[in-house]
Amino acid sequence: YKINSVCNHFMPAIGICSYQINKAGIDILRKEVFQMSDKLKIVVFSDSHGNPEKMLKAAKIHMSTADYFIFLGDGLGDAKRLEQFTEKPVIKVAGNCDGMYMGISGEKHGSECFLDLGNLSLFICHGHTFGVKSGFGALEAEAKRKNADIALFGHTHISFEKYIPPEKG
Repeated sequence: YKINSVCNHFMPAIGICSYQINKAGIDILRKEVFQMSDKLKIVVFSDSHGNPEKMLKAAKIHMSTADYFIFLGDGLGDAKRLEQFTEKPVIKVAGNCDGMYMGISGEKHGSECFLDLGNLSLFICHGHTFGVKSGFGALEAEAKRKNADIALFGHTHISFEKYIPPEKG
């Protein structure tokens, strides 16, 4: 098992990462994935809960070099502000606290999505429907079922990263 926030050599495996904005400051997933000559920078946020200031500050820092911004739920209104702040793609999913926002705004968002970037596939979810506060088995199984290289989730308000090597065979 390898735990490392910067993957210098991407292997076909499942990585599970979760980064949130918390009281201590900003935890940003800055994932540089190398596959042949490709380099990709994805900035991931989650669980801003109506407090987008730190998220927008971090986004500004990475604006010129980021390829994608991903928001993992619980603050869709904040993610909407991020969309207005950048021309880069902002992929977002709903969290367990986003129902009121969707009701007021009329926007509809699923709690998960699959993003195929060619050499890299991401399973993106908030995590509450997979019980991530109790364990990661259901999330790992779903990411594996979808053939995702990386699974991203929020909900726990705790930074977490795990590397799962490919199965032999």
